[in-house]
Amino acid sequence: MAQLKNNHLALVLRIIADLLIASGFLSLFFIPPVLRIFYDILYDSGLRTEDIRTPFEPYDFAVAFLYVCAVLFLGILIEGHFILRTLEKGNPFDVRNSRRFIIVGLFSLLLCVAFVVKIIMYNTLLTMLAAALLLLIALVAFILSEVFKQASEIWNEHQLTV
Repeated sequence: MAQLKNNHLALVLRIIADLLIASGFLSLFFIPPVLRIFYDILYDSGLRTEDIRTPFEPYDFAVAFLYVCAVLFLGILIEGHFILRTLEKGNPFDVRNSRRFIIVGLFSLLLCVAFVVKIIMYNTLLTMLAAALLLLIALVAFILSEVFKQASEIWNEHQLTV
């Protein structure tokens, strides 16, 4: 019964991940116009003036930054989709999951690098927090990769013993 609940939870999480992936691909088409509207609202409403000490990043930099982050985040979601598929099938110790966690860690590190570039160019407190969080996520993904690698080796040895 517990196995059924775990598969059910993995299914629900995979469906959520699939919806996020679909909406992420869809959002790639709308980044420039939505960002243009956002910038127009900020400048036309007077919410953003020249007196503010932190510079407001230019539109082109913001579009490029959002595209890089969106593509890398979609990569993380796609790898998560495949990890959840193995959980659904009742095979969490698949050798491929170890490689998938390495890829998630690499994508997280690349996202962290993108945020560090943004910190250098246009720093905000939220950007610094996001960079630190992404570095932590990358480290956890690398640790999980090693755990899944060793677990799959033990699982394979166990299957050969039985």
